[in-house]
Formats: sequence, C-alpha cells, structure tokens
Amino acid sequence: MRRGIIIVGTLFFVSCDKPSETTSTVPVMASEHVVPEWKKHGRLTYEIIQEWPHDQSAFTQGLLFSQGQWLEGTGGHGSTRLRRVEKATGRVLQEKELLDAYFGEGITELDGKIYQLTWKNQVGFVYDAKTLAWQKNFSYQGEGWGLTTDGQCLIMSNGTEKLRFLDAKTFRVLREVTVTDAGRAVPDLNELEWVEGEIFANVWMTCWGALICGIYPSDNKPPTQIMCSMALPMMRQSRSCLSRANAGRSSIRSV
Repeated sequence: MRRGIIIVGTLFFVSCDKPSETTSTVPVMASEHVVPEWKKHGRLTYEIIQEWPHDQSAFTQGLLFSQGQWLEGTGGHGSTRLRRVEKATGRVLQEKELLDAYFGEGITELDGKIYQLTWKNQVGFVYDAKTLAWQKNFSYQGEGWGLTTDGQCLIMSNGTEKLRFLDAKTFRVLREVTVTDAGRAVPDLNELEWVEGEIFANVWMTCWGALICGIYPSDNKPPTQIMCSMALPMMRQSRSCLSRANAGRSSIRSV
C-alpha cells in the first residue's frame, strides 16, 4: 500500500514578555492546582519528535492511541473503516467496514467502548473497544465532525463554532459551548482531542487544517493557537501540485 506518515510532536510556547528578574519564594501547597506553563500562553508552536508509517489512501477522520496501537476512523462513501493499526509498521490488525451509505467521521474511546460519528447520516455507532464488534447505533441532529471525551461526556463538533457535550449513555445534549476569539465566532471546528482540561480542535481548511485551537470549555478565555503549517510539506511532495479537490486528503486531519 502507499505509505503516509503519522507525525507526533511536542508543543512549546512563544512569548514576547520580558522575563521576570525575581523568583517567587512563596511555597505552592500540594492541594493547589498548578497551571502548566504551556497553558499560560496564547500562541504555541511545535517540534516534530517522531514519525510512523501510515496508509496514505486512508482518509483519516479520527485518530487516537490506545493500548500501544492506533485506533483510526476513516471516511468516504465506500471507504469508511474503523481499524486498529500497529504503531511501528502501519499494518492493519483489525478492521470494521461500514456500508457505502455512511461517511465516517470522528471517533473516541470511553469506558471500554469506541464511538464513531458519521458526516450527514445523523447516526453514530458504538463498538466494543477490544473486538471492534458493533454494539448499537445512536442518533443526533445535524452533521457529525469531530469527537472526543473528557472521561465522562462525549464532546462533538459539527463544522460550526459550537461544541456539544453528550451523555455517553443516553446521548442527550447536556450543554453546548460556542467558541469565539476576540468576540468573533471560530467556525469549522473539526477533529477534537481532550488535553488536561482543554479541548484541542483543528480548524478545517485553514491552510488545510493547519490551525489548531485550544479551547477552554468552562470559561471565556480566548483559544490557544498552534500553527502547524510547517509540517504540511512533509505530508506531500509539493504544495503547488495540491488542488482544492484533493486538499482534504492531504490536510492535517487529526489532533
């Protein structure tokens, strides 16, 4: 099969603030919540630390790392899969194929189950996380794009500036968060990931998904921004030969 790459990086912050000339001597109590340094900065950059082989023909919609292997949800009518992939080789170990009518979208894992969205069918699927055996369907209104979890709820995007928090058992909408930056809506929120109390979302079609926003779901703080456009030349031989028609398959699809 054709080979792509899965890129894993580490984030670090960029700041123009003047360094402090004094060091605080106030002790931090063990019960206090210490905010990680990266969360204090509005713009982050990244460093690529590892690459792994990946099936380039897979239209990746959701990707997560579980028990030493990749869990991947792919999209496209006739090419939607849920698969378990060996990290070191990119070899598909398990695979569940969906009917041609479904266009697969984001996936997440919670309490021994894998949840998978579809784009316009307004239906999602629940699988056993070990066997990938189908368990049941669930429904939702509107389109399905990205999916993640905070360990209790399912969090989904629908291509707008809104994120929905769903009950993982009843799939009832518990609350909705509107993402804004300087008072303006941030639409096209796509694939999602929960990181230390913050939701990371790549923004669809911003330099082919190269803008990633860190969203604070419980307050009005502006999103953290991470530009990953420098990673894109590694994903294709030439940006100039990329047409808009195939831009989606060559973009940053997962966080």
